[in-house]
Amino acid sequence: MALSGSLQDFDISYIFQIISQEGKTGRLILSTADENGYIVFKQGRIISAGTNKENIQSMLYKYLQTTHRCPPSEIKELRALYHNNLRYLCHELLERKYITTEELSIITETGIEDIACSIFFWKQGNYRFDTLPNVDIYLINNYFLSADALTMEAARRIDEWERMKSCFTKDTVFIPTKAFTIDPEQINRNPIADFSLFLLSRIDGTSSTELLCQESFFSEYQVYQTICGLMEENKITPLPEKISSSINAALRRTESSDMIISKVLLASIVTATTIAIIYLLGNIIINGILFSHRISESHRVKHEIVRAQSNQKIAIATLQYQTNRGTPPRLFSDLVKSGTITRRDLAVFTAYTLKGNDSPKENQ
Repeated sequence: MALSGSLQDFDISYIFQIISQEGKTGRLILSTADENGYIVFKQGRIISAGTNKENIQSMLYKYLQTTHRCPPSEIKELRALYHNNLRYLCHELLERKYITTEELSIITETGIEDIACSIFFWKQGNYRFDTLPNVDIYLINNYFLSADALTMEAARRIDEWERMKSCFTKDTVFIPTKAFTIDPEQINRNPIADFSLFLLSRIDGTSSTELLCQESFFSEYQVYQTICGLMEENKITPLPEKISSSINAALRRTESSDMIISKVLLASIVTATTIAIIYLLGNIIINGILFSHRISESHRVKHEIVRAQSNQKIAIATLQYQTNRGTPPRLFSDLVKSGTITRRDLAVFTAYTLKGNDSPKENQ
């Protein structure tokens, strides 16, 4: 059998069986109308998997953001340097002590199994197996997953998934049934130690299932499974569909209003700054032609331009900070820590504009 064709002709489990029995090494590429993914095999055993919606790299980055161990600027740097080499990325994360060996093992092993199992839900599309001489760049902690074991787990999850989706939907909002004492600092330090506790800390009567999935560093399946476990333990309860719909609608209106206000404010700042710059540049030209002897005036205009540009940059950075975090920055140094401006930007702003104030609110 040629290892390429349509998923309508051959079930994914049969393709896995062929690759496993023949001990092949390479990458199985699958695609549907709106999804594509891959599973990497080494001597017939699975060592990695990913799709255009989920991959181990994105899970690791989201975990780092959740635990606040890695600044956004460094995550951006890691994405650029190691976007195509998972093994080197994991090595770098361990070297920088952003993650422990135990955390890395849990995320990669759980993630690979979840992603590979999710591909078994694809019933239409095409597949192709490319033989590769070396796939070690995909290998993490010498982790191998049996193709037969994965096939059995995927079959179980297909049945389980239908049961879970009948209990609640992606729009369902949950509330805690009891008052739990949760230490946020402990969760942020090691949220992977108890994923149910991590998820429980984010259930406050406003977060839908879809939002909980977006905030989680684990797969959608793990979120649904954990929610079911919390419901069975009577720790959370779903709100009625009408109430959930009202909450989601209200939140969407709030987000839309905030976005419109931010865009209008940003447009106003840019427009006002542009007009000021044009006006000042016009003055420079006139002063240059009519009053060339007034050198001091040109220095003043230059000073005003730099000040206007600096004000614009700080204003935009403040908006970005508030949009990302939900609260305005307390100090200008918070903008530097978040990566929205550089230290040089702040130094220029301080020299030309700040004049003793150190709070963004005092200068807006």
